Amino acid sequence: LVAEGIVAESWSFDPAAGLERDVLAYMAASYLDIRPGLLTSLFGMTRRYAYREMQFRSLMVQGQPRQVVSGSELLSVMTRVAAEVDLRNAEKAK
Repeated sequence: LVAEGIVAESWSFDPAAGLERDVLAYMAASYLDIRPGLLTSLFGMTRRYAYREMQFRSLMVQGQPRQVVSGSELLSVMTRVAAEVDLRNAEKAK
């Protein structure tokens, strides 16, 4: 995940620990190459702003960013991300 740029190298990310919402948001936003606003373009994507942007785009539901993601929530987010990828691919094919 670090090599792909999906998880920042500076994090002390433990794959065995529970996945938190802000980490999932950062991973999904990185995968979708979402670049939300001026400050993010200047200072880089953070978990906080990735989470807020994913909520704004209705790809994640509201809640506490440091809360561990449930299995059903993870599947829901991944389904929405896949739908976004399909939509982008369909637009490119036009």
